[in-house]
Amino acid sequence: RVSRRWLGLWMWGKRDDGSLRPASVAFFLPYLAVVWAVWLVRHLWWLPRRGEHPYNRVAPGVIVGRWPLRYPSEWPEGCTRVVDLTAEFPARRAVTRGRTYRCLASMDCDMPPTAPMVALAMEVAAWEGDVYVHCANGHGRSASLAAMVMVLRGQAPGWRAAFEQMRRARPLVHLQPPQEAILDGVEAELLAAARLRGVAVGEKRVDVEDDGTAAPSGGGGGGG
Repeated sequence: RVSRRWLGLWMWGKRDDGSLRPASVAFFLPYLAVVWAVWLVRHLWWLPRRGEHPYNRVAPGVIVGRWPLRYPSEWPEGCTRVVDLTAEFPARRAVTRGRTYRCLASMDCDMPPTAPMVALAMEVAAWEGDVYVHCANGHGRSASLAAMVMVLRGQAPGWRAAFEQMRRARPLVHLQPPQEAILDGVEAELLAAARLRGVAVGEKRVDVEDDGTAAPSGGGGGGG
C-alpha cells in the first residue's frame, strides 16, 4: 500500500510545480494514452450528459472539480489558489501561473500518504478566498481533501457530514475504501485541530443551492 501511494511522487515523476518528468511520461505513455483517452470521452460526452459541471462550490471558499481542461471558460472567476491531487495529469501553466499552487500527487482511487495530506488540509483551511481542489474527475481524491478542510473550518461536524453536504452540490462525489480508511483514521485529529483553531465544530451549517453556490446559513447545527 505504501509503495503504491508513492508511485505518483517517484515512479510517475510529478514535480512540485505540477510538471511530469519527460522520462516518466515516455515510460508510461501506453498507459497514459489510454487513461487520457478514456478521461476525454468521460468528460466531453458521458458526464455532461448526466448533467455534471466541471466544478462546483461545495462550501464557502471550497470549490471541487476535475482537471481543468478548458481554461479560462471552465475556471471559477477570481480563484487564485489551486490544489492538485493528480499523479497522471500535468498541471497546466495557464492555470498555475500567478496563483498559489500545491501538488500532492496520488493515484486514482487512492490517497496520498496520511501525514502530508493532513498537513496540506491544515494549510488550505487557513487560506482565505476561494481554493480550487481538483483530482482527475473531481469525485474522490479532491472531495476527500475538501472534506478535511470543511471539518477543520467547522463547516461540517465530520467527514461524512461534509460528504453529504458536497453531494447536494456535486452528486457524483464518492469514496473508495482506501480513502474512507484514511478519513476515518484522521477525523479525530482534524476535529481536535479545529478546536485548537477556535472553530465551533458542527455549529455552522451551509446551504448549497442547486447551481453549486453555497452560503452560510444562520440556523443551528449539522448538515445532512
